[in-house]
Amino acid sequence: MEENFITDSKGRRSRTSSRAERMDLKAIVSSRRCCREFTSQAVLNEQLDRMLDMTRYAPTAGGLQSFDVVVVHREQRIASLADACKQPFVKGANVVLVFCANNDRAAKYGEKGPNYAVQDTTLAACYAMLAAEDEGLSTVWVGAFDPKEVANIIGAPSGVIPEVIMPVGFPTEAEEARKTGPGHRTKDLDELVHDEQYGERILHHEPLAH
Repeated sequence: MEENFITDSKGRRSRTSSRAERMDLKAIVSSRRCCREFTSQAVLNEQLDRMLDMTRYAPTAGGLQSFDVVVVHREQRIASLADACKQPFVKGANVVLVFCANNDRAAKYGEKGPNYAVQDTTLAACYAMLAAEDEGLSTVWVGAFDPKEVANIIGAPSGVIPEVIMPVGFPTEAEEARKTGPGHRTKDLDELVHDEQYGERILHHEPLAH
């Protein structure tokens, strides 16, 4: 693979990604969509392992990795999670991941620890979603549920707080068509990005092509 480097104003060299590498990431990020209808095709253990492995590379506060992931395969437990978040479509997933903030692991930060643990957890979940896309899998982020009820379902101790329920599987044809078809719109950058201070718009950036 071709190595490319840039040199900054202080003479420091750093490696840059090739255009092919950047396009791969761009394709993964821009093609990801939430999926609520899954086929019965089983998620392979190797796919799941690679997906979960990527969570280890998410940035975390102090490098403490204050998160845990509970992998749920059993149909009855998946059904319980679906009931807990009042989302029947969760029952159709092959696998459900529950991302939890580990407050005990972030205890060194005192009262700020739980906030850092939540940030760690959501970053890990984002990495998992993108890794799933790379594996040809689809996911959806479910965040509305009673954490205590979900903790009871997965047997989490008191310092481990469920933050994200993530069904994983292969999308149905209808979901795949919706994913690749027209109609999905993200906000333009000038609606989201501010220059130096809030309210000052940046207009010179181009959004990702979909």
